Amino acid sequence: MAAGVDGRCGRGGSRAVTAVSCGYPGLVHAPAISPAVDDEASMAAVTPENGDSLGDKEEYQRVTECLGDVYRADFSSLTSAEPVHLSALGQRAASTGTTGAKNTEIFCLIAKDEATADRAAENLRSVVAEEAPAFDGTKVTVGKGDRPVVRAVVPDTGAQRPGRLILSDTDLWMAVAPSEF
Repeated sequence: MAAGVDGRCGRGGSRAVTAVSCGYPGLVHAPAISPAVDDEASMAAVTPENGDSLGDKEEYQRVTECLGDVYRADFSSLTSAEPVHLSALGQRAASTGTTGAKNTEIFCLIAKDEATADRAAENLRSVVAEEAPAFDGTKVTVGKGDRPVVRAVVPDTGAQRPGRLILSDTDLWMAVAPSEF
């Protein structure tokens, strides 16, 4: 689905936009932006009018609640076959006017059970200790109950690029990869 010179594309007059740095096309539907794909590919999960929304699934609701108020979130694929059912990483900007506030990255996951959650938290804490000072100040917490949530809050400094946990400092995300269980 290619956009013409005027930026119009074939879906109900939506306007195609291109991210300057990476060239990924997207569709702007007020008030949402979603990826543009070939008409053959299914985007039902992100275009609710064509199917269920990710926000309708309990796992995504729980991990989104764990992330809190973030300006960006990246999610892994939802799977019940792995020890970690779902993980997500969000970036939170420091509040303006708040003394000592830092930008933070929040990493959340839903584990299949409490033993897996405890193991995931151990893995995360181990990476924090081994990779000092990259993750200094990180706090890891573990929920209880059926499919508990594990949360790591990582403070950033002005010298660190937002999104570094998914772009360059991927050790935390790799610490909960299926091969680690």
